[in-house]
Amino acid sequence: MELLRQLLAVFEQEFSAMLASVESAIAKGDAAELEKAGHKIKGSLLQFSAHDAAEAAQQLEILGRNGTVNGAPGALGTLKRAVGLVLKSLHVLTGEQAGNDRHAGKV
Repeated sequence: MELLRQLLAVFEQEFSAMLASVESAIAKGDAAELEKAGHKIKGSLLQFSAHDAAEAAQQLEILGRNGTVNGAPGALGTLKRAVGLVLKSLHVLTGEQAGNDRHAGKV
């Protein structure tokens, strides 16, 4: 269980930066950056077998691969909601309370 806690902590630390990359790509209209960020988030989520959330990240990746950021804000909202559910579940599984620990407010 300690390994899962450590992986969760690392993910939460890195997820903020990954989200910032997505938001930057959207703001700049940079489809290539969107594709890379979506791919990285997808891979990180699959470490937890979080397939629904990874699918949301894949939508960002696909948009970028197709050379567009159109639709990315909606896909980003879906991703944030999905990741929120994953984090809540992982905190319950590890015995931590989301919102009351050192990771509160990251998503």
